[in-house]
Amino acid sequence: MPYFDRPDARIFYQDLGAGRPVIATHGFSETSDYWTIGGFADLAARDLRLIPMDMRGHGRTRVQADARGFDAETTAADISALVAHLGLKSYDILAHATGSVVALRHAMGNPPGLRRMVLTSAASATAMAEPEFFTRMSAFYARHDWPDIFPRLRRSPEPFLNGLDRAVDPDRLWRAIEHVFAQCEPGQLSRFALDFYDDPDPRLAALRGIKADCLVISAELDEMMLEPSDLIVNHVPKATHVHLRGVGHMTAIECPRELADLVVRFLTR
Repeated sequence: MPYFDRPDARIFYQDLGAGRPVIATHGFSETSDYWTIGGFADLAARDLRLIPMDMRGHGRTRVQADARGFDAETTAADISALVAHLGLKSYDILAHATGSVVALRHAMGNPPGLRRMVLTSAASATAMAEPEFFTRMSAFYARHDWPDIFPRLRRSPEPFLNGLDRAVDPDRLWRAIEHVFAQCEPGQLSRFALDFYDDPDPRLAALRGIKADCLVISAELDEMMLEPSDLIVNHVPKATHVHLRGVGHMTAIECPRELADLVVRFLTR
């Protein structure tokens, strides 16, 4: 399996398809399999070289015990390191939720090879909700393990998993997301939540300085992320917006074909 080394971490990534290279980042408690398990990657990799990575604190990526915290800037620097590791002169980014914060921090530096970005369920502030929300989330993952967590999520899917039960085959979608979540260690997720979601500043001035073309995709049932997405649309100079009806937070799993069509069309136009 492919990894690349950082001074304090060994980071896992996948390399799928051929064509325009696209680095992909995922959301909290997910892994790079978020992009593969629902069929999105199979569809997108017909036209693109999709390179999803497991971010720090998630999945198969391993971070040294004495490493710096899981802050947005350090995680964004991992994108730059992956680009250098692969020798990419030009690339795009596909990012979801927490991964979109990381992608935007990377883009704020206007790296010379970055051409376009697609952001789903996007935000530019690490604390895109009340600080207490993330404090409770960190404490929850510190106290519980997956056999206890999964039934609780199924009973109370708000705010991020409420779209799964609206699907034609909700049990299949729940199995998919549970597979992805189970690749993470709840203790690591607790530490990530405490370190990452600490800044309510949406960095509006920095958003206005981003030069890359940007497609922001929001979802009707993903209410918590609607306002943060609007801020990005309204401040990134070359941003366009698509709003998906009847879809929740987990777009790559809930509507993989529709999302793949949007992503491929935007990145290959």
